[in-house]
Amino acid sequence: MKTTTTTRHARPWQMLLWLALLAWTVPQRALADDMTHDKYYTLTNRTGYVTFEVLLTDLYANNTWAKDGNIKAYSDKYRSGTSYELVRVYTKEMDDDDEEYYNVWATNKRSTANAWLTNARYGSREIGTGELETSVYKGKSADRTYAKIDYYYGPELAGKKWYFYYEYTHSNGNSYDMYIGSAELSSTMGLKGFDLSKYKCERSGPRQFTFTTPAMPDDVSKDLEDIRKHFGEYIVTMDYHLYNGSTQTKTDTLSCTVGKDGATYGAEYNIEIPASVGNFKTVDMKVEATERLDGSDGNYYWKHSKTYNEKDLFLTVPVPADIKMEFRQFENKIELMWNTYSDVTAGKYYTDAEPYVYRIETDEKGEAMSGASWNRRTKLSAIGDKTSLTYIDRDAKMNRYYRYMIVNVPKSWTDKSKFISVSDLTSPTDELLNQLGYCRSDVINTEPQMTIYNLA
Repeated sequence: MKTTTTTRHARPWQMLLWLALLAWTVPQRALADDMTHDKYYTLTNRTGYVTFEVLLTDLYANNTWAKDGNIKAYSDKYRSGTSYELVRVYTKEMDDDDEEYYNVWATNKRSTANAWLTNARYGSREIGTGELETSVYKGKSADRTYAKIDYYYGPELAGKKWYFYYEYTHSNGNSYDMYIGSAELSSTMGLKGFDLSKYKCERSGPRQFTFTTPAMPDDVSKDLEDIRKHFGEYIVTMDYHLYNGSTQTKTDTLSCTVGKDGATYGAEYNIEIPASVGNFKTVDMKVEATERLDGSDGNYYWKHSKTYNEKDLFLTVPVPADIKMEFRQFENKIELMWNTYSDVTAGKYYTDAEPYVYRIETDEKGEAMSGASWNRRTKLSAIGDKTSLTYIDRDAKMNRYYRYMIVNVPKSWTDKSKFISVSDLTSPTDELLNQLGYCRSDVINTEPQMTIYNLA
Protein backbone atom coordinates (compact mmCIF):
# COMPACT_ATOMS: atom_id res chain seq x y z
CA MET A 1 0.00 0.00 0.00
CA LYS A 2 1.47 3.37 -0.95
CA THR A 3 1.71 5.97 1.72
CA THR A 4 1.34 9.56 0.72
CA THR A 5 2.72 12.46 2.86
CA THR A 6 1.09 15.82 2.50
CA THR A 7 2.96 19.02 3.55
CA ARG A 8 0.95 22.09 4.47
CA HIS A 9 2.59 25.45 3.84
CA ALA A 10 1.77 28.34 6.14
CA ARG A 11 0.17 31.24 4.49
CA PRO A 12 2.04 34.61 4.65
CA TRP A 13 -0.30 36.17 7.16
CA GLN A 14 0.10 33.12 9.44
CA MET A 15 3.89 33.46 9.33
CA LEU A 16 3.67 37.12 10.38
CA LEU A 17 1.38 36.21 13.24
CA TRP A 18 3.80 33.54 14.43
CA LEU A 19 6.75 35.99 14.40
CA ALA A 20 4.71 38.54 16.29
CA LEU A 21 3.85 36.00 18.99
CA LEU A 22 7.50 35.02 19.29
CA ALA A 23 8.55 38.64 19.76
CA TRP A 24 5.85 39.04 22.40
CA THR A 25 7.02 36.08 24.48
CA VAL A 26 10.79 36.73 24.30
CA PRO A 27 11.87 39.80 26.39
CA GLN A 28 13.47 42.46 24.27
CA ARG A 29 15.67 45.34 25.49
CA ALA A 30 14.45 48.76 24.51
CA LEU A 31 16.59 50.85 22.24
CA ALA A 32 16.67 53.77 24.71
CA ASP A 33 20.16 55.02 25.72
CA ASP A 34 20.89 53.83 29.29
CA MET A 35 23.59 56.49 29.61
CA THR A 36 20.85 59.06 30.18
CA HIS A 37 19.01 57.25 33.00
CA ASP A 38 19.78 58.14 36.65
CA LYS A 39 19.08 54.60 37.84
CA TYR A 40 22.42 53.45 36.45
CA TYR A 41 24.30 55.86 38.74
CA THR A 42 24.32 54.89 42.41
CA LEU A 43 26.19 55.37 45.68
CA THR A 44 26.48 53.49 48.95
CA ASN A 45 27.39 55.37 52.11
CA ARG A 46 29.82 53.26 54.13
CA THR A 47 31.88 53.74 57.30
CA GLY A 48 34.45 56.36 56.40
CA TYR A 49 33.90 56.30 52.64
CA VAL A 50 31.31 56.14 49.87
CA THR A 51 31.11 53.77 46.92
CA PHE A 52 30.18 55.31 43.57
CA GLU A 53 28.97 53.21 40.66
CA VAL A 54 28.71 55.18 37.41
CA LEU A 55 27.80 53.94 33.93
CA LEU A 56 30.40 54.66 31.26
CA THR A 57 29.07 52.79 28.20
CA ASP A 58 25.87 51.49 26.66
CA LEU A 59 26.90 49.26 23.75
CA TYR A 60 23.50 47.75 22.98
CA ALA A 61 22.46 49.67 19.92
CA ASN A 62 24.15 52.93 19.10
CA ASN A 63 27.34 52.43 21.13
CA THR A 64 27.22 55.42 23.46
CA TRP A 65 29.81 56.30 26.08
CA ALA A 66 31.12 59.05 28.41
CA LYS A 67 33.83 60.97 26.53
CA ASP A 68 34.71 62.90 29.68
CA GLY A 69 33.12 63.26 33.10
CA ASN A 70 33.46 64.23 36.74
CA ILE A 71 31.87 62.98 39.93
CA LYS A 72 30.98 66.11 41.87
CA ALA A 73 29.62 66.87 45.33
CA TYR A 74 27.18 69.71 46.01
CA SER A 75 25.91 71.08 49.29
CA ASP A 76 22.52 71.61 47.65
CA LYS A 77 20.46 69.11 45.67
CA TYR A 78 19.95 71.62 42.91
CA ARG A 79 23.69 71.97 42.35
CA SER A 80 24.10 75.33 44.03
CA GLY A 81 26.16 76.33 47.04
CA THR A 82 29.52 74.73 47.77
CA SER A 83 30.78 72.16 45.29
CA TYR A 84 33.84 69.96 44.82
CA GLU A 85 35.13 67.93 41.90
CA LEU A 86 35.98 64.51 43.30
CA VAL A 87 36.95 62.09 40.54
CA ARG A 88 37.34 62.54 36.81
CA VAL A 89 36.44 59.27 35.07
CA TYR A 90 35.65 58.49 31.43
CA THR A 91 36.22 56.02 28.59
CA LYS A 92 36.72 55.84 24.83
CA GLU A 93 35.18 53.77 22.07
CA MET A 94 36.87 50.39 21.54
CA ASP A 95 37.06 48.38 18.34
CA ASP A 96 35.47 45.26 19.80
CA ASP A 97 32.33 45.67 21.91
CA ASP A 98 32.50 42.05 23.01
CA GLU A 99 35.76 42.44 24.95
CA GLU A 100 35.59 41.19 28.53
CA TYR A 101 37.38 44.35 29.79
CA TYR A 102 36.90 47.96 28.79
CA ASN A 103 39.42 50.80 29.01
CA VAL A 104 38.90 53.52 31.61
CA TRP A 105 40.77 56.71 32.55
CA ALA A 106 40.46 58.17 36.08
CA THR A 107 41.98 61.00 38.14
CA ASN A 108 41.56 61.89 41.83
CA LYS A 109 40.79 65.62 41.87
CA ARG A 110 41.21 66.10 45.65
CA SER A 111 44.58 65.77 47.38
CA THR A 112 42.68 65.51 50.66
CA ALA A 113 41.02 62.25 49.63
CA ASN A 114 41.95 58.75 48.50
CA ALA A 115 40.10 56.82 45.79
CA TRP A 116 40.26 53.27 44.49
CA LEU A 117 38.86 51.78 41.31
CA THR A 118 37.64 48.50 42.76
CA ASN A 119 36.60 46.66 39.57
CA ALA A 120 39.89 47.18 37.75
CA ARG A 121 41.21 44.27 35.71
CA TYR A 122 43.98 43.20 38.06
CA GLY A 123 42.32 44.07 41.34
CA SER A 124 41.74 47.38 43.08
CA ARG A 125 43.79 50.26 41.66
CA GLU A 126 44.44 53.48 43.51
CA ILE A 127 43.33 56.58 41.61
CA GLY A 128 46.00 59.20 42.12
CA THR A 129 46.17 62.89 41.28
CA GLY A 130 47.89 61.86 38.05
CA GLU A 131 45.70 60.16 35.48
CA LEU A 132 45.26 56.40 35.83
CA GLU A 133 44.77 54.42 32.60
CA THR A 134 43.49 50.90 33.14
CA SER A 135 40.60 48.61 32.25
CA VAL A 136 37.60 47.42 34.20
CA TYR A 137 35.63 44.19 34.04
CA LYS A 138 32.63 44.45 31.70
CA GLY A 139 31.91 40.87 30.70
CA LYS A 140 31.90 39.35 27.23
CA SER A 141 29.04 40.55 25.04
CA ALA A 142 27.80 42.75 27.93
CA ASP A 143 26.59 46.21 26.99
CA ARG A 144 27.12 48.26 30.14
CA THR A 145 30.52 49.27 31.52
CA TYR A 146 30.66 50.63 35.08
CA ALA A 147 33.34 52.34 37.11
CA LYS A 148 33.09 51.27 40.75
CA ILE A 149 34.98 53.68 42.99
CA ASP A 150 35.56 53.63 46.75
CA TYR A 151 36.05 57.26 47.75
CA TYR A 152 37.63 58.10 51.13
CA TYR A 153 36.70 61.73 51.62
CA GLY A 154 38.65 64.53 53.25
CA PRO A 155 37.75 66.91 56.12
CA GLU A 156 35.98 69.34 53.79
CA LEU A 157 33.20 66.78 53.19
CA ALA A 158 33.06 65.12 56.61
CA GLY A 159 30.16 65.80 58.94
CA LYS A 160 27.89 67.27 56.27
CA LYS A 161 25.22 66.16 53.82
CA TRP A 162 26.18 66.16 50.14
CA TYR A 163 24.45 65.58 46.82
CA PHE A 164 26.48 63.73 44.21
CA TYR A 165 26.30 64.00 40.42
CA TYR A 166 28.14 62.53 37.48
CA GLU A 167 28.51 65.40 35.01
CA TYR A 168 29.76 64.11 31.70
CA THR A 169 30.08 64.74 27.98
CA HIS A 170 28.15 62.16 25.96
CA SER A 171 29.65 60.57 22.86
CA ASN A 172 27.01 62.48 20.91
CA GLY A 173 28.55 65.74 22.13
CA ASN A 174 25.79 66.67 24.59
CA SER A 175 26.33 67.26 28.32
CA TYR A 176 24.40 65.35 30.98
CA ASP A 177 24.15 65.70 34.77
CA MET A 178 23.25 62.36 36.29
CA TYR A 179 22.10 62.32 39.90
CA ILE A 180 23.98 59.63 41.85
CA GLY A 181 22.43 60.17 45.27
CA SER A 182 22.92 61.96 48.59
CA ALA A 183 24.70 60.99 51.79
CA GLU A 184 25.32 62.38 55.27
CA LEU A 185 29.06 61.81 55.62
CA SER A 186 30.44 60.89 59.00
CA SER A 187 32.92 63.11 60.84
CA THR A 188 34.25 60.20 62.92
CA MET A 189 34.35 57.53 60.19
CA GLY A 190 34.37 54.76 62.75
CA LEU A 191 37.60 56.06 64.32
CA LYS A 192 38.02 56.81 67.99
CA GLY A 193 39.42 59.74 69.91
CA PHE A 194 41.06 59.34 73.31
CA ASP A 195 40.36 60.51 76.85
CA LEU A 196 42.27 63.75 77.36
CA SER A 197 42.16 63.36 81.15
CA LYS A 198 44.20 60.13 81.06
CA TYR A 199 47.60 61.76 81.53
CA LYS A 200 50.03 61.20 84.39
CA CYS A 201 52.37 63.66 86.05
CA GLU A 202 54.68 62.83 88.95
CA ARG A 203 57.89 64.12 90.41
CA SER A 204 60.68 61.73 89.52
CA GLY A 205 63.71 63.38 91.08
CA PRO A 206 65.19 66.52 92.58
CA ARG A 207 65.45 68.24 89.22
CA GLN A 208 62.77 66.64 87.08
CA PHE A 209 59.21 65.42 86.79
CA THR A 210 57.73 62.84 84.42
CA PHE A 211 54.70 63.61 82.26
CA THR A 212 53.02 60.72 80.44
CA THR A 213 50.51 61.36 77.68
CA PRO A 214 47.58 59.09 76.79
CA ALA A 215 48.10 56.80 73.83
CA MET A 216 46.39 57.70 70.58
CA PRO A 217 44.30 54.94 68.96
CA ASP A 218 46.01 52.74 66.38
CA ASP A 219 42.95 52.47 64.15
CA VAL A 220 43.83 54.27 60.91
CA SER A 221 44.50 51.97 57.97
CA LYS A 222 47.99 52.16 56.48
CA ASP A 223 46.41 53.04 53.14
CA LEU A 224 44.84 56.16 54.67
CA GLU A 225 47.67 57.51 56.81
CA ASP A 226 48.39 60.22 54.25
CA ILE A 227 44.90 61.72 54.62
CA ARG A 228 43.87 60.70 58.16
CA LYS A 229 46.19 60.97 61.12
CA HIS A 230 45.60 61.17 64.85
CA PHE A 231 47.13 64.19 66.56
CA GLY A 232 47.53 64.80 70.29
CA GLU A 233 49.29 67.62 72.11
CA TYR A 234 49.70 68.70 75.72
CA ILE A 235 50.89 72.20 76.61
CA VAL A 236 52.09 71.91 80.20
CA THR A 237 52.69 75.11 82.16
CA MET A 238 54.27 74.86 85.61
CA ASP A 239 54.18 77.77 88.08
CA TYR A 240 56.88 77.25 90.71
CA HIS A 241 56.18 79.34 93.81
CA LEU A 242 59.40 79.96 95.72
CA TYR A 243 60.10 80.63 99.37
CA ASN A 244 61.23 84.18 98.58
CA GLY A 245 57.72 85.00 97.33
CA SER A 246 58.54 84.96 93.61
CA THR A 247 57.14 82.65 90.93
CA GLN A 248 58.97 81.06 88.03
CA THR A 249 56.99 79.74 85.05
CA LYS A 250 58.04 77.12 82.52
CA THR A 251 55.99 75.78 79.59
CA ASP A 252 56.61 72.59 77.62
CA THR A 253 54.75 71.33 74.54
CA LEU A 254 54.47 67.55 74.41
CA SER A 255 53.29 65.34 71.56
CA CYS A 256 51.25 62.15 71.91
CA THR A 257 52.14 58.87 70.23
CA VAL A 258 50.05 56.02 68.89
CA GLY A 259 49.60 53.22 71.41
CA LYS A 260 50.32 49.70 70.28
CA ASP A 261 48.34 46.64 71.35
CA GLY A 262 45.72 48.66 73.20
CA ALA A 263 48.19 50.55 75.43
CA THR A 264 46.60 53.22 77.66
CA TYR A 265 49.65 55.46 77.81
CA GLY A 266 51.92 56.67 75.04
CA ALA A 267 54.92 59.00 75.24
CA GLU A 268 56.73 59.57 78.52
CA TYR A 269 58.68 62.80 78.98
CA ASN A 270 61.25 63.58 81.64
CA ILE A 271 61.02 67.35 82.06
CA GLU A 272 63.73 69.31 83.79
CA ILE A 273 62.89 71.61 86.67
CA PRO A 274 64.97 74.78 86.11
CA ALA A 275 68.07 74.96 88.32
CA SER A 276 67.05 78.48 89.35
CA VAL A 277 63.86 77.07 90.90
CA GLY A 278 65.70 74.96 93.45
CA ASN A 279 63.53 73.64 96.23
CA PHE A 280 60.17 75.27 95.55
CA LYS A 281 57.48 75.96 98.11
CA THR A 282 54.55 74.80 95.96
CA VAL A 283 53.89 74.18 92.27
CA ASP A 284 50.71 74.59 90.22
CA MET A 285 50.15 73.05 86.81
CA LYS A 286 47.95 74.01 83.88
CA VAL A 287 47.47 71.42 81.13
CA GLU A 288 45.99 72.45 77.78
CA ALA A 289 45.17 69.20 76.00
CA THR A 290 44.12 68.79 72.37
CA GLU A 291 43.29 65.76 70.25
CA ARG A 292 42.38 65.86 66.58
CA LEU A 293 42.00 63.71 63.52
CA ASP A 294 43.98 65.62 60.91
CA GLY A 295 43.62 65.63 57.16
CA SER A 296 46.40 66.21 54.66
CA ASP A 297 45.99 69.95 54.12
CA GLY A 298 46.07 71.42 57.62
CA ASN A 299 42.34 70.86 58.16
CA TYR A 300 40.92 68.30 60.54
CA TYR A 301 37.92 66.00 60.81
CA TRP A 302 37.38 66.69 64.50
CA LYS A 303 39.03 68.51 67.37
CA HIS A 304 38.55 68.26 71.13
CA SER A 305 40.32 70.51 73.63
CA LYS A 306 40.23 70.74 77.39
CA THR A 307 42.14 72.59 80.11
CA TYR A 308 43.03 71.06 83.47
CA ASN A 309 44.35 72.94 86.49
CA GLU A 310 46.04 71.25 89.44
CA LYS A 311 47.17 73.07 92.57
CA ASP A 312 49.96 72.08 94.94
CA LEU A 313 50.93 69.30 92.58
CA PHE A 314 54.19 67.81 93.86
CA LEU A 315 55.69 66.89 97.16
CA THR A 316 58.32 69.40 98.23
CA VAL A 317 61.28 69.00 100.54
CA PRO A 318 60.50 70.64 103.91
CA VAL A 319 62.84 73.48 104.85
CA PRO A 320 64.02 73.34 108.48
CA ALA A 321 64.13 76.59 110.46
CA ASP A 322 64.93 78.35 113.73
CA ILE A 323 68.00 76.44 114.86
CA LYS A 324 68.66 77.07 118.53
CA MET A 325 71.90 76.00 120.22
CA GLU A 326 73.05 75.55 123.78
CA PHE A 327 76.68 74.89 124.78
CA ARG A 328 77.19 72.58 127.77
CA GLN A 329 80.73 73.42 128.71
CA PHE A 330 81.22 70.74 131.33
CA GLU A 331 80.19 68.00 128.90
CA ASN A 332 81.71 69.53 125.75
CA LYS A 333 78.34 69.18 124.08
CA ILE A 334 76.16 71.42 121.99
CA GLU A 335 72.44 70.75 121.95
CA LEU A 336 70.54 71.70 118.79
CA MET A 337 66.81 72.27 118.49
CA TRP A 338 64.94 73.27 115.33
CA ASN A 339 61.61 73.22 113.54
CA THR A 340 61.24 70.58 110.85
CA TYR A 341 59.69 73.04 108.39
CA SER A 342 59.83 76.78 108.07
CA ASP A 343 56.44 77.65 106.61
CA VAL A 344 53.15 76.06 107.55
CA THR A 345 51.66 77.41 104.30
CA ALA A 346 54.04 75.28 102.25
CA GLY A 347 52.54 72.47 100.23
CA LYS A 348 52.67 68.74 100.69
CA TYR A 349 56.11 67.61 101.78
CA TYR A 350 58.17 64.46 101.84
CA THR A 351 57.53 62.91 105.24
CA ASP A 352 60.36 60.48 104.55
CA ALA A 353 62.86 63.37 104.59
CA GLU A 354 65.84 62.52 106.81
CA PRO A 355 67.67 65.39 108.53
CA TYR A 356 71.45 65.45 107.97
CA VAL A 357 73.36 67.55 110.52
CA TYR A 358 76.57 69.36 109.51
CA ARG A 359 79.07 71.52 111.41
CA ILE A 360 81.79 73.91 110.30
CA GLU A 361 84.40 75.81 112.32
CA THR A 362 84.36 79.57 111.71
CA ASP A 363 85.70 82.82 113.03
CA GLU A 364 83.60 85.00 115.29
CA LYS A 365 81.91 86.52 112.24
CA GLY A 366 80.79 83.12 110.96
CA GLU A 367 83.28 82.93 108.11
CA ALA A 368 84.76 79.47 107.55
CA MET A 369 88.26 78.96 108.89
CA SER A 370 90.95 78.32 106.33
CA GLY A 371 90.67 74.77 105.01
CA ALA A 372 87.43 74.10 106.90
CA SER A 373 84.33 72.66 105.20
CA TRP A 374 80.94 71.42 106.24
CA ASN A 375 81.40 68.14 108.06
CA ARG A 376 78.56 65.70 108.45
CA ARG A 377 77.86 64.88 112.09
CA THR A 378 74.87 62.54 111.82
CA LYS A 379 71.75 61.49 110.00
CA LEU A 380 68.47 61.28 111.91
CA SER A 381 65.34 59.25 111.25
CA ALA A 382 62.67 60.56 108.89
CA ILE A 383 60.76 63.54 110.21
CA GLY A 384 57.32 61.93 109.71
CA ASP A 385 54.75 64.26 111.21
CA LYS A 386 57.09 65.80 113.80
CA THR A 387 57.19 69.56 113.96
CA SER A 388 60.50 69.89 115.85
CA LEU A 389 63.64 67.84 116.45
CA THR A 390 66.75 67.88 118.64
CA TYR A 391 70.31 66.63 118.34
CA ILE A 392 73.28 66.66 120.74
CA ASP A 393 76.73 67.14 119.23
CA ARG A 394 79.06 65.43 121.71
CA ASP A 395 82.37 66.59 120.33
CA ALA A 396 82.54 70.36 120.79
CA LYS A 397 85.90 71.88 121.72
CA MET A 398 86.44 74.83 124.01
CA ASN A 399 87.07 78.34 122.70
CA ARG A 400 85.89 77.67 119.21
CA TYR A 401 83.28 79.17 116.92
CA TYR A 402 80.89 76.81 115.16
CA ARG A 403 77.98 76.99 112.80
CA TYR A 404 75.50 74.18 112.08
CA MET A 405 73.45 73.27 109.02
CA ILE A 406 70.38 71.05 108.90
CA VAL A 407 69.61 69.47 105.51
CA ASN A 408 66.42 67.51 104.83
CA VAL A 409 66.90 64.77 102.21
CA PRO A 410 64.03 62.52 101.05
CA LYS A 411 64.94 58.89 101.68
CA SER A 412 63.31 57.97 98.36
CA TRP A 413 66.01 60.04 96.64
CA THR A 414 68.92 58.29 98.32
CA ASP A 415 67.67 54.68 98.32
CA LYS A 416 70.07 52.71 96.14
CA SER A 417 71.56 56.09 95.18
CA LYS A 418 68.56 56.60 92.92
CA PHE A 419 69.07 60.35 92.60
CA ILE A 420 71.57 61.28 95.28
CA SER A 421 74.46 59.11 96.43
CA VAL A 422 75.51 58.96 100.07
CA SER A 423 78.96 60.21 99.11
CA ASP A 424 77.38 63.39 97.70
CA LEU A 425 76.05 64.11 101.18
CA THR A 426 79.42 63.94 102.93
CA SER A 427 80.02 67.58 102.09
CA PRO A 428 77.19 68.75 99.82
CA THR A 429 77.74 71.34 97.12
CA ASP A 430 75.71 74.52 96.85
CA GLU A 431 74.08 73.12 93.71
CA LEU A 432 72.86 70.06 95.61
CA LEU A 433 71.76 72.11 98.61
CA ASN A 434 69.68 74.28 96.29
CA GLN A 435 67.55 71.22 95.49
CA LEU A 436 67.02 70.29 99.13
CA GLY A 437 65.53 71.88 102.22
CA TYR A 438 68.22 73.33 104.47
CA CYS A 439 69.01 76.13 106.90
CA ARG A 440 72.16 77.35 108.67
CA SER A 441 72.54 78.48 112.23
CA ASP A 442 74.12 81.58 113.69
CA VAL A 443 77.56 81.34 115.25
CA ILE A 444 77.95 79.65 118.63
CA ASN A 445 80.98 80.39 120.82
CA THR A 446 82.25 77.58 123.01
CA GLU A 447 84.15 79.88 125.35
CA PRO A 448 83.49 78.75 128.95
CA GLN A 449 80.94 80.89 130.70
CA MET A 450 81.87 79.71 134.22
CA THR A 451 85.36 79.40 135.80
CA ILE A 452 86.15 77.54 139.08
CA TYR A 453 89.18 78.85 140.96
CA ASN A 454 91.66 77.24 143.38
CA LEU A 455 90.94 73.68 142.35
CA ALA A 456 93.76 71.62 143.97
